[in-house]
Amino acid sequence: MAKIRQRANCTSNCSSGSNIPCNGPAAAYYRVMKAIVVTFLAALLAAPFAYTAAAQDAKQDMKAAGRDTKAAAKNTAHGVSHAAKTTKSKTKRTVHKAAHKVSNKTDGK
Repeated sequence: MAKIRQRANCTSNCSSGSNIPCNGPAAAYYRVMKAIVVTFLAALLAAPFAYTAAAQDAKQDMKAAGRDTKAAAKNTAHGVSHAAKTTKSKTKRTVHKAAHKVSNKTDGK
């Protein structure tokens, strides 16, 4: 019976084949540390690709901002053009109306 307990707590007969304990607080610590190391290494390996993707996104964002600015300038120009035409026609109408009133007043006397 003692051999079985010794084997269960043995570090060399673990299924992983390493000297890391298979159970107990030390095993939990090693599992946590292994997860942290694996996560850290994955982040280090993925960092260059994330930077490249971010650079492409920034370039695309700049292009989109340029297109939006161009569209806004066009819309503003169309609005200014429309306002100018409206102002022209209203001014022409008002001048014609005022001239008509003046001519009516002078013709009547």
